[in-house]
Amino acid sequence: MTTRLFGALPSPHDARDYSIATLATGAKPPMPGAVPGPIPAPLEQGLTGTCVAQAIVGAANILWHRKLGRWLFNEASAVDLYVRATGDRTLEKGTYIRLVLKYAQKSGILGMDGKRYKIATYHTLLPSANPQVDIEQAIGVLCLPVIFGINWPQGWMGEAPSVLPDVTPFDPSAGGHAFYGFRYAEKHPVPGSSTITHPDDGIMNSWGSLFGNGGWAWASASALVQRAFDLWTFTI
Repeated sequence: MTTRLFGALPSPHDARDYSIATLATGAKPPMPGAVPGPIPAPLEQGLTGTCVAQAIVGAANILWHRKLGRWLFNEASAVDLYVRATGDRTLEKGTYIRLVLKYAQKSGILGMDGKRYKIATYHTLLPSANPQVDIEQAIGVLCLPVIFGINWPQGWMGEAPSVLPDVTPFDPSAGGHAFYGFRYAEKHPVPGSSTITHPDDGIMNSWGSLFGNGGWAWASASALVQRAFDLWTFTI
């Protein structure tokens, strides 16, 4: 796999952020149901630092496909979202997940049809007494994608296997990276999945189809949580 830029920066804490608990108590009714039909094609960020926008656009693609029955967004949607939210036309500096979610709520994501689609609300899962429970609440109960910002392990570089090996916070980091996780409607056989609570939970990267199994992979929730500096979900 080619060299990668890493573009996820830790979002500063803001007490005004909606929490996952607010969403769970009905601040905005979520769209029910696991992801139907085909898994979306993986996005490819190339040699850019646009992983935050790629993750948000990929997750939004799932929610609108569930609602409208078609894919609305592609890599150009993510680049447009990144540039408009950050003003960084070099595509190299990286950004904060909250900042890009805020722009997607205010001004929308550019669809392949030329229209803009706004997200409704966005919610943080951190800080949390038990992030794994909150991830399960978002993905398993509310059936929403989760945007992860983590210190990406060196051991997950290259053409990673479908099941990513367990890592700890002490394993060397390649950089801050963003991607999204979701629950798929069908079960999939996962080799060596004894450490994975839900084999139907996948994480989709933005490194094209050579990463994992056609762009997506499985990882243990504990490995993700231990290295996470941001966890977000949103509704449309």
